Amino acid sequence: VKAGASAPRVREVIMTNEGWTLVAEGFADARGPACNAKGEVFFADPGADKVYRLGLDGKAAVFLANADHASAVSVGPKGEVYTVSPTTGTVRCCDESGASRVVAEGVPGRYVLARPDGTLFITGPAETSTAGSRLWHVKEGRATVVASGLKRATGLAYRPDQWLLSVADGDSKWVYSFQIKDDDTLTHQERFFWLHVPDWEDDAGAESICYAQEGQMLVATRLGIQICADDGPTQGILPVPDRARVIGVCLGGADQNTLFAFCGNKVWKRSVKLHGIGA
Repeated sequence: VKAGASAPRVREVIMTNEGWTLVAEGFADARGPACNAKGEVFFADPGADKVYRLGLDGKAAVFLANADHASAVSVGPKGEVYTVSPTTGTVRCCDESGASRVVAEGVPGRYVLARPDGTLFITGPAETSTAGSRLWHVKEGRATVVASGLKRATGLAYRPDQWLLSVADGDSKWVYSFQIKDDDTLTHQERFFWLHVPDWEDDAGAESICYAQEGQMLVATRLGIQICADDGPTQGILPVPDRARVIGVCLGGADQNTLFAFCGNKVWKRSVKLHGIGA
């Protein structure tokens, strides 16, 4: 049995003559990736308490050996790597050598997003059992809650024009949209991207997300990487070869057109027609 050519909208994204390639395996829990301007991809492995750097040669090397059990990373405008830890509540900034400094404390974040102005958005758990997940804005070491109400806020990314912020709800089938105001507060919170789930479920298991220069948003879900159009609908789903749950997604590589899928113990890649927006 041979695979078909896929739907037209999927062919606008994938290279039809190329498939997935296994990059690396044997991790405890590879997740929370981000790409720098060179195309190198950094990702967390909280189970092993490490942060890895996936080089342009396709090899994964330890970047941080003691990473505070960081659950995700983000790359800033100068190539600095930010980490967040739900265990310690510490936000760190690391230079190219891996030397780190504390940016903020008391922020038990799940995912972090560095912005070109040096500030951060961070998703984290609810303060009480009855409240929704929190979304923090961190500026000059101070963390301020700018949104709440999601069941379990997970991955987040901004559009290439940096006008809208998307935040995944890991316990539903939605990715929320916010408008970023000039003072870094958020407004117009709404459920916008409707992810696909089996008929008997209401939880897509969305984790990390990223945007392409071309405007599509990519979401790591239980069914694979879901590709959402700028106006909301899911246009296609790319499962990995072993049909594992995808936890992390990132566009990187030398030309920013390599799609990486992180599945806990494995990392896959494939060439696509989309391009990452970098840091």
